[in-house]
Amino acid sequence: MMLPDISGIDVTRTPNKTRKLRHSTIAVTAMARTEDKESFITAGCVECAIKPYDIVQ
Repeated sequence: MMLPDISGIDVTRTPNKTRKLRHSTIAVTAMARTEDKESFITAGCVECAIKPYDIVQ
């Protein structure tokens, strides 16, 4: 969500998105606060993946 020239939230809110993109945007971020996740979902993300990942093998 933290990009050099534009925020990921701004990208998600971009009105030029196609319908498919609008329903498949997933935030991948190290911003793990509850209010951060809520803002990503409100902006249009369908899910939020927090880094670092906890992968069970």
